[in-house]
Amino acid sequence: MDDYLGFGPAAFSMWDPWKVVNPSLDKYVAMMSKGKRMGLVAAKSKAADDWRKFARMVYDLNGSTHPALPFYVNAYISLLKRARYVRNGTLTYKGKIFVHTITKTVVESLPFPIQNPACVDNWEAYEAFGSHTME
Repeated sequence: MDDYLGFGPAAFSMWDPWKVVNPSLDKYVAMMSKGKRMGLVAAKSKAADDWRKFARMVYDLNGSTHPALPFYVNAYISLLKRARYVRNGTLTYKGKIFVHTITKTVVESLPFPIQNPACVDNWEAYEAFGSHTME
């Protein structure tokens, strides 16, 4: 997957072996007001890259299986097709609502989407700084 930089709250960036996610809006604003810029940093992994490819495909409203994706991702796409969330390689209206609901849930409820905080290299520093800014 290509490197890219994201700007703003909850933005993703990918650079060399790292991925960074900016904090949610409240923490982002609090950190910026204190002159601190800090995102959650983790090493890239093949599994995470595979799911990012899938997420990118979904954001493009595409729902086609692909030989470059692992079996479990293609199986999930096939399940979406069977549930009529994908038709002719494109997300249906029902599929767009489903994807929006899943995306909204992930973005709003997880500090580092689809990740275990234990894999975030700077989790303790992030939490320590965040607790001071939110007071």
